[in-house]
Amino acid sequence: MARTIYQDPYNPIKAWEVTELSGGYYLKQFIKGKQFGRGLRTTKKHLEEMGIFEMECIKVIDNWKEGNKTMNIKERERQVIVEALKVAKKAGYRSFMPKDEKCAYGYMVSKENVLYIQRVWGMYHINVEYIPCKKYGNGWKCCEVATVTAETIKEAEQIGNNITSHRGIKKYHDPMSYITNNWQELIEL
Repeated sequence: MARTIYQDPYNPIKAWEVTELSGGYYLKQFIKGKQFGRGLRTTKKHLEEMGIFEMECIKVIDNWKEGNKTMNIKERERQVIVEALKVAKKAGYRSFMPKDEKCAYGYMVSKENVLYIQRVWGMYHINVEYIPCKKYGNGWKCCEVATVTAETIKEAEQIGNNITSHRGIKKYHDPMSYITNNWQELIEL
């Protein structure tokens, strides 16, 4: 199964995701990296009529070709998180993930925040991590997106800043202390 992201030529903030299924396709629309509406099952003929295949292909995700069938679910999930952390690194964040091969989540660290990323049901959840407190726990989900871009990471960080300041939650003074004192051994990408 392959998911391909196409950039809309008429609207720079809009992208289309086409998932190849057995016997058809599934089409989703994204605006600013967030899914807009529900997806729909469709045919290749309909996608050709829409002009989807003439659009610029931005990215191919989870490409399930013959050689990759030996990769188990955790390995694929971990690889997807690695790709998301590479996007974060290009955007200026320090990126970390557990050394343990069974773990499929990671951390993105800026000068002000620690952001936690994981995938749940095919969507990326980005949380801001802060000093644990009785009322709010130790993290808050800032966004849920289908595709991780530099813009969605920065937006999640801004949402995290708004939440922590509005609710009076204490953030880590040195976000790297969270990483160095983590209970699990982390590696930097």
